[in-house]
Amino acid sequence: MAVNKMKKSITLMMMMILVLKNFVVAVRWIAEKDVAILNALTDVWTRNAVVVLRAPLRAQND
Repeated sequence: MAVNKMKKSITLMMMMILVLKNFVVAVRWIAEKDVAILNALTDVWTRNAVVVLRAPLRAQND
């Protein structure tokens, strides 16, 4: 029983690592192909982060 669980968790970890590696590779590939796309994405992300972070402050000030 425990051995099966170990095997499952190990395979899950391997899958996650593979997914992360592929994600990093994809991001690098996009960055090489078109820096503008990446810049736009990060711009959107940072704007969203700023809005999310500002919301609690705004609530406190009101």
